[in-house]
Amino acid sequence: MESNRLVKSQFRKMTLTRLFLFGLWAIILQSAGQAAVTLVEDGKAQCAIVAGADDAPNTRTMSLRRSQYTYLPPANALAESASDLADHLNEIAQIWNADSRVPVVGKKEDAHTKYRILLGSVAIKEYALEKEAAALPYPAYICRVIGHDLLIFGSSAKGTANGIYGFLQDELAVRWFGPQDLFRIIPKRATITVDHLNKQVVPSFPGRLFEVAVYVEHPAYLWGSRRMRMAESRDDREPFVNASHYLYRIFPPSAYAQNHPEYYAMRGGKRMS
Repeated sequence: MESNRLVKSQFRKMTLTRLFLFGLWAIILQSAGQAAVTLVEDGKAQCAIVAGADDAPNTRTMSLRRSQYTYLPPANALAESASDLADHLNEIAQIWNADSRVPVVGKKEDAHTKYRILLGSVAIKEYALEKEAAALPYPAYICRVIGHDLLIFGSSAKGTANGIYGFLQDELAVRWFGPQDLFRIIPKRATITVDHLNKQVVPSFPGRLFEVAVYVEHPAYLWGSRRMRMAESRDDREPFVNASHYLYRIFPPSAYAQNHPEYYAMRGGKRMS
């Protein structure tokens, strides 16, 4: 009996020791996976931005009685936002020397820095995140630190662009209260680091539209609305366009006409579906 108790006691000690070592190893792995990423140090860039590919054109033409419209995905939304990210990082750190600025490259092979900001498709392919990205709603995004990389990605180039401005706002305290530089707040710091970041953001609204952008001070208002993570003025990849005359996107005849013909206008005794 005494020997049995001794064996059980030793077994418990071995089990607790293994559990402790396992937990310690898990903490070490997590810390290694989310170590600090230094973007700028003492006013000099320590990272390169690797911009993924913009969404391929997927045009659709719609005819409405006397008019015809062609809707396009946002033109170069990711490339332009990547450049805007670099400009903001340089302005935060007050980097005016061209040799010290944060560079933007198109391929990861061209990033010759210890730290990298991987955007969109580059981040997804580098870390095999295809399933996770595909599950995100159109405007949603993820910001995550893995090793020496900061990943910003969504299921689309527009989602990744939203992630860029979400990162600038939530992590670096940048604010845009209007489309012009007068209404921006850019906190200054010589060193920019990102620690233990792993955030998924799903906007409460699938899309928000600032209609005046189409008419006033374009393209200044376009930049302002993009920085505020609003919808592009024309973007066929959105779930629907939240403005007048777009109920056909919310209630497409292919999905509702058969069971709910009353949703559609009647002309000459016939439903216009």
